[in-house]
Amino acid sequence: MSKYFKTAVLILSLTAMIFLLIKSETAISGAIKGLTLCSDIIIPTLFPFAVFSLFIFNANLIDVLPINNLKINKTALSIFLISLIGGYPIGAKLINNAYKNGKLSKHNACYLLMFCVNSGPSFVISAVGYKILGSKQLGFILLCAHILSSLQIYLILMKKIEPETKEKLPNNKVGYAEKFVNSVSDAGKSTLGICYYVVIFSTVGAIIQNTSLTPIIKNTVVNLFEVTNAVISTKNIYLISFYIGFSGLSIIFQVISFTTGFSPNIFAVFTSRIIHGILSVINTFWLLKIIKPKMPTYSNIKNDILNISLNSAIISLLLIFTIVIFLISINSKKYCGRLFKDIV
Repeated sequence: MSKYFKTAVLILSLTAMIFLLIKSETAISGAIKGLTLCSDIIIPTLFPFAVFSLFIFNANLIDVLPINNLKINKTALSIFLISLIGGYPIGAKLINNAYKNGKLSKHNACYLLMFCVNSGPSFVISAVGYKILGSKQLGFILLCAHILSSLQIYLILMKKIEPETKEKLPNNKVGYAEKFVNSVSDAGKSTLGICYYVVIFSTVGAIIQNTSLTPIIKNTVVNLFEVTNAVISTKNIYLISFYIGFSGLSIIFQVISFTTGFSPNIFAVFTSRIIHGILSVINTFWLLKIIKPKMPTYSNIKNDILNISLNSAIISLLLIFTIVIFLISINSKKYCGRLFKDIV
């Protein structure tokens, strides 16, 4: 890293700190909004799905599916299937873990990142569909478009995925109880990671919205930061579909942070997110033509998640504090192999 680049980063960091001081009230308001989004949407819709999707993968429960006779990389297919239900960061986390454990090559890991970063069904159907658009049917359509986009990219790149290694990896016998506890731990870390980015990007976004830039520029920049704020700010279902497919800079940065083990091509990661967003828009268009859902009257939608309150911020802080305490406690816990005792 050159001295000039470091100097530029230092100047940008100091400038950001100065803005945080000058626009302190705006920054605090943005941070509170980010915490509210975490307590009202991120944690309730992501954390439970992340726990059970990680448990399914860690416990090899997906092996019961009839995929043994398929002439494809089983590890890659398993990660892809789990990424469709686990939420945005889970696919990247599983890819990195599989690479570190020797189950994936760097080549395969980089390709998997192109289609294994997907939104969870609870977020799209419940949060976006029901709470934001006022229609679970629209949420289901958005989810189908999102999954179809990921599947299309997978089918295009499937031949690029190399066969899995034939080497036998060491078989560490770990009970279901410990696997479940580890899954909760990993899900907590992933959820917290998203919350961190949501808070910081909500803070930066609030400051940008308070500048003299034109509304189009401000909205475009802010909406590309974080997907939850983006879908709340618009009622255009095609824009919402793109934002869900693109996932936002906060998710992309977290995906990159999860993949330090094999250092993927950042440009390729960004490009794949843009392609996913565009395909989602196209798929949404055709699904709306086929299904023809009843469109809600937006003026009658009660968008409770926009009502930022101190209670919501306190609840989110308590939830995050609880997860942190749990993560600290499991590092020193000894397991006895009994499900109830290990969990409690």
